[in-house]
Amino acid sequence: MRKILVTCLFAFGVVCTITTPAVAVEEDSDGVIPAGQVINDDVFIGTETAVIDGTVNGNLFINAATVTVNGTVNGNLLVFGANVVVNGPVTGSIAFAGQSLQVNSNVGGSIYSAGAAVWLLPEARIGRNMFFAGYALEIQAGANVATDLLVACAQTIVKGEIGRDVKGGLNGFELTGKVGRDISLKVSEPNKRANQFSFMFPGSGEIPQNISSGIRVSPQAEIGGELVYSSPVDQAESIEMAPVGGVSYQPAVKPTRQDVFIAGAMTRL
Repeated sequence: MRKILVTCLFAFGVVCTITTPAVAVEEDSDGVIPAGQVINDDVFIGTETAVIDGTVNGNLFINAATVTVNGTVNGNLLVFGANVVVNGPVTGSIAFAGQSLQVNSNVGGSIYSAGAAVWLLPEARIGRNMFFAGYALEIQAGANVATDLLVACAQTIVKGEIGRDVKGGLNGFELTGKVGRDISLKVSEPNKRANQFSFMFPGSGEIPQNISSGIRVSPQAEIGGELVYSSPVDQAESIEMAPVGGVSYQPAVKPTRQDVFIAGAMTRL
């Protein structure tokens, strides 16, 4: 799980670095780009509320409590916000940090996200990968991630489609959708509660309720490769379909008090 978390945060940092503009940029003072307005440059917005209905031909940087993107971003979208909704197409990648993100449009690249909750709504089409570190991720029916899903979080629900692999560490995982290749997860044993409040951020916003811990795969799900999961207990009874590549369970040893003490000491260092 720690490796996936580091990957998510590293990827987020890389995007921020490679998209830092080296030329003059536009600064928007009111946070509004109205429909019909076209900006041929990178744009920085720092307001309480941002509403993007026009077109940005460049990278769009937003720091706002509430963000709504209905227009087009022909570049990367980098957002720090409490509540972010993306309804318009983004030709590049999205990097998000905050409380909640909802995506319901085409994203040409990947999504790098860290926060309390992320939803990929039915019209979401992600051209490459989905990275998430935080509390809850839900990929709704109809949503599509073209390549891989990587998570380090409390819970993930996949009702849509993942083109290739799913990897990560989490408390609870539910699959009713489709995964094109392999699933490799480290999951908690059933009936272990995640701490929802550790993922709260300032500002209002919808936070999903806890799902049950452990792994659950419905009879309607599709897995084109192998399902490999590591957990303190075998959860075969919760996998109600046969992946093409079969199921492999790898017992995980619960950490001892000494392990927890050492891990805490290393964190403080």
